[in-house]
Amino acid sequence: MKQVLSVIIVIITTVSMCGCLGPHSPDEYGFVLAIGVDEGKNNTFCISFMLQGEPSGESGVSEGGAMIIATEADSIFSAVDALRTIYPHYLNFSHAYAIYVSKTVAQSELMERFFEFAPETLSLRQSVGLIVTDCTAKEYINERAKIKYVNLSEIGQELLKISNTTGSTPVATLLDYKAALYENEHDAIVPSVLIDYTLEKNETGDGTSGTNEAFAQPGTERSGSETIGYKLISGGETRCTVRGCALFNNGKMVGQLDVPHTQALMLARGEFRKGIVRIIVNDSIIELDVKAKRRPSVKIDMETGRANVKIEIRAQVITDENGISDDDLGAIERKFADEMTQKLIKVEEICLQSGCDGMKLARAAKKCFLTNEEWENFDWQNFFVNTKTEFDIVIELTQNIYLRHRGNRA
Repeated sequence: MKQVLSVIIVIITTVSMCGCLGPHSPDEYGFVLAIGVDEGKNNTFCISFMLQGEPSGESGVSEGGAMIIATEADSIFSAVDALRTIYPHYLNFSHAYAIYVSKTVAQSELMERFFEFAPETLSLRQSVGLIVTDCTAKEYINERAKIKYVNLSEIGQELLKISNTTGSTPVATLLDYKAALYENEHDAIVPSVLIDYTLEKNETGDGTSGTNEAFAQPGTERSGSETIGYKLISGGETRCTVRGCALFNNGKMVGQLDVPHTQALMLARGEFRKGIVRIIVNDSIIELDVKAKRRPSVKIDMETGRANVKIEIRAQVITDENGISDDDLGAIERKFADEMTQKLIKVEEICLQSGCDGMKLARAAKKCFLTNEEWENFDWQNFFVNTKTEFDIVIELTQNIYLRHRGNRA
């Protein structure tokens, strides 16, 4: 019996390996790290592939050890076939960590047409991310290819780390996009990125510049109290920056939020873990270390179309050894609650205008129906755009006092 079981395991393992690599040896493969999708000519796509290159500096390989190949085609399969005539290796997608789509494609019918394929037909991982670029996707992955040491474990987890520590962007996979497209429970929100050309590399190549040095680190502001973006830090040599999020409805991009409003949306969705939020009180910029206390409570009245979203937050004021008086602490709490409420109202306005249920109100509405059939027959989209949401912000505010070290002169 044990021998039979061993044979079965060997057969399954062999079949699994064949599914990943096919009938070729590993040396015959070019491993795709990222895919870029832009609009081509005559209703086609310009599809780019960022490949793991040899660090030998051979022709076509960038100094970062990654290379870009691209072609125009009417589908990703046609692109793969076309590149076989100019690229000596078989493309393997099992290591791909992201698909970058330009805003132009995301906002058109090309978006849904491109993603008609099933991910498993290319052996794409279920975790492959979906990201919208403000520039062309090819420009963006060319910028990403400048990283000297391409570490899959780092670049694949980079957006996740930023999302978990700043709340400035969602994390979305291709499967999330497809699920939102075919399910009637929520719309997709996708990370939005750009190339920040104000970030010029200095002589040390650390990605900072003299005029925008502070912005080169995640969480710093460039305009008043607002955080404009979070620089992607893998390799430290690119100007790739998180811009916020893109809103989708019926498979197409219908809106976009900046970082502060993305943080508000993430709180409403129950996907915000922690992050720094800045407010201005009495002409002073106050930093708040914000964490979600628990998942938001969402209720909706199907008769009146009124929804209520209750968000509970723990926040610490970051201050020096002088501390903050109770009166000032109360003023900060009121200002923070007011600003967050105003951001949520703006997010709601954008979602209603675009038809994107970014706050997942449909999940609360579905609970009001006795059967799935009743829910499926309900015209949620028409109902949703006429809803009115009230936001209840509950804040537990404390102060985090840090002490400066005072040393004695020798």
